[in-house]
Amino acid sequence: MVYLISDVHGHYDEFMRLLRKIKFRKTDRLYLLGDMVDRGRQNLSMLDFCRREANVTLLKGNHELFMQRYLEGDPLVKEKWGFWGGSTTLRELEPLPWEKKEEYLRYLQSLAHGRALEVNGTRYFLTHSGFSADIAEPVRAEDGRIDIEASVQRFVEKDEWAYLCSDDLHLIPASVRFDRYIICGHYPTLEYREEGGVYVTSRFTDIDCGCAWKVRSPHRRMACLCLETGTVTYQRVE
Repeated sequence: MVYLISDVHGHYDEFMRLLRKIKFRKTDRLYLLGDMVDRGRQNLSMLDFCRREANVTLLKGNHELFMQRYLEGDPLVKEKWGFWGGSTTLRELEPLPWEKKEEYLRYLQSLAHGRALEVNGTRYFLTHSGFSADIAEPVRAEDGRIDIEASVQRFVEKDEWAYLCSDDLHLIPASVRFDRYIICGHYPTLEYREEGGVYVTSRFTDIDCGCAWKVRSPHRRMACLCLETGTVTYQRVE
């Protein structure tokens, strides 16, 4: 089975409970759609899990980029990361020797921004934030639809930061069409509706159910979507 989870934000214990709920096996495939770190208290445990498990693929989110830029010495991130949710990751990271920090840096630099795949005849594109309307002109296929994989590559090459922080997918006109169905995280579905939960549209599905949302809510959850069956499994996060 192919499973998708996004925006765990350092909630490693709840993440492992969710994997137990779905009975995740070595023969399954898990794609994590970014933002595994910051806000929660087990950030490095999440990264270590992603690095260790051969059947797990982490795609880069804006919080992975914040951590990467911090380790690269970016002065803006060194000043602001704590305010952007990175204070808990910093507490775990700072006592480590530089050799260990370098391991994390190389891993973060290696992360892809998207993954195209096909399941049960449906063509999907998995990524963190989805789309940008402002960074660059998107790439279009011959039929006029947006080639989302090529477009994301163009966005990232032009401005990786702006792409990973973009909310544009949720705001673009209904007339915009893509060549693949997009599954993303980044934008908490609690922004759409009080009860949250996985948010499904004709062009994309958002699986960030706000487990680390800035507003405390009884509906803050972590979601796991199974692509073969469409089943969604939730894990509450206090």
